[in-house]
Amino acid sequence: MSKRNSLIIGTVLLALVLFGVEWRAEARFRSSASTALYFLDVGQGDATLIRDGMGRVVLIDGGPGDRVIEGLERRLPAWERDIDLVILTHLDADHFTGLFDVIERYHIGEVWWNGATPTTAGGYGIIGAIRAKGVPMKVVKSGERFGFAEASMTVIHPDGDLTGAYLTDKNAESVSVRIDCGKDVALLAGDVPIGTEEDFVTDGDIGDIALLKVSHHGSKHSTSGAFLDAVTPEYAVISSGKGNRYGHPASRVLIDLRKRGIETFRTDTAGDIGFVCDGTGFTPS
Repeated sequence: MSKRNSLIIGTVLLALVLFGVEWRAEARFRSSASTALYFLDVGQGDATLIRDGMGRVVLIDGGPGDRVIEGLERRLPAWERDIDLVILTHLDADHFTGLFDVIERYHIGEVWWNGATPTTAGGYGIIGAIRAKGVPMKVVKSGERFGFAEASMTVIHPDGDLTGAYLTDKNAESVSVRIDCGKDVALLAGDVPIGTEEDFVTDGDIGDIALLKVSHHGSKHSTSGAFLDAVTPEYAVISSGKGNRYGHPASRVLIDLRKRGIETFRTDTAGDIGFVCDGTGFTPS
């Protein structure tokens, strides 16, 4: 056999092997009905990836820089370049800066946000960049829904349409969602402060929950003891950066979580944090 023919055959065999590996990997990702939540380690900021067994992908916030891309590459298959939905909780840089890279590298189906008028150059910049890419943007309020294979996601805040609103407190109007998985509920509420969290309870938006993404990176201005007593989470996740200048998470918050026996995970000490919804409830992965 000539060297040329040997090279051709070798190339074909290698292609078949690579195709088989990719096909098996694709089958592995798509055969499971489980919905996975990954709280990505992006430093001092927030970025949460959700992917179900049908291949639907949601990204909530993008963190403060390009580390979100590393997180997506860790948690998505190499061929995955589509993100069905990006939720921009509010226009703080530690939640949106990484989205500049995301919209360049991935095809985004839609962006949900609260519609409030930006107050910084960076805020205007990310909204302009999303629109320049032709990505549809939808202003959402409580009641908006998105379905996963074994879970459902519902917006519970803001309560009304904030299109064009000038906000004195951006954190308080963070787009907030509950994710229902069988008997369990997860709450992801951006940077909302104590008052907004407690309103969720009094308004009936949430009751007991299993999984809490601690608001505002564990700031002392969020997650009161009274709120924890009302919602009784089993697990808590804190997304913050190692040695950050804000002192997040606050000692008071950590003490309140510990006193109540809530199992707490931190991205600054553990890296990415994963949970799986199998249709009956959330479990750490």
